[in-house]
Amino acid sequence: MAEGRPVGGRFVAVGPTRGLALSACLPSRGLETGQASLRLRAPAFLAPCPPGRIGRVIQPATVPPAIRPFLLAILLLGMLGTAAELLLLGHDEEAPQLIPLAGIAVAVAVIAWHAVDRRAASVRALQLTMLLLVGAGVAGVVLHLRGSMEFQLETDASLGGWQLFWKAMRAKNPPALAPGIMAQLGLLGLAYAHRHPALGVTRSERQDHGRAT
Repeated sequence: MAEGRPVGGRFVAVGPTRGLALSACLPSRGLETGQASLRLRAPAFLAPCPPGRIGRVIQPATVPPAIRPFLLAILLLGMLGTAAELLLLGHDEEAPQLIPLAGIAVAVAVIAWHAVDRRAASVRALQLTMLLLVGAGVAGVVLHLRGSMEFQLETDASLGGWQLFWKAMRAKNPPALAPGIMAQLGLLGLAYAHRHPALGVTRSERQDHGRAT
C-alpha cells in the first residue's frame, strides 16, 4: 500500500515500483473513503500536490518482471544460434564478415556481466550493445545488397534500376535480408532493457514530478 501524509490539505503518495513510477495526489478526505489505496512496491517519497489537481496517477508502461528472463534467454539463444550458423557457413573469410561475429561476442560478454551485476551500468552497456547490433544489421543488409547487385551485373550487364534491385533482393547468394537478424536481436535486447528496474525513474518522470512540486 502507498505511504503518505496530508500535504496542503491533500493526501499525497508517490513512489517507484521496480522501475515503475506511480504517483497520486488526492484530497485528505480520500484517506477516509479509501481512495488513497495504491499498490506501491518500493520506497515511497512525498511530493506536494499541484493546486487545483485533485487526482493524478502516472503509471508508465514497462516490461512485466516475469517476462524479462524469457526475453533475455531468447536473446542469448538467438545470438548463439546465429553465431553458429555464420561459422558453419564460413562467414569469417573477410574483415566485414567478422562484424556480426564480433558484435555477438561483445553482446554475450555484456549479457554475462549483466547476469552477475544487475545495476544500471550493465543495463546501459546492454542497451548500447543492442543499438550496435541494430546498426550492424542495417549495415549488413546494405553490404549484402550491394554485393548481390554487383554479382548480378557481372552475369548480366544490361540490368539496371528496379529490375537490378529486385533481382538482387531475390538472389540466394548472398541473401540480401539475412543480416536483418542482427537488427531483430538488437531490438529484442532493447525490449528487455526497456524501463529496466535498475534504471529507476526516467528523466521525463522526474521532470513531470518536478513540475508537480
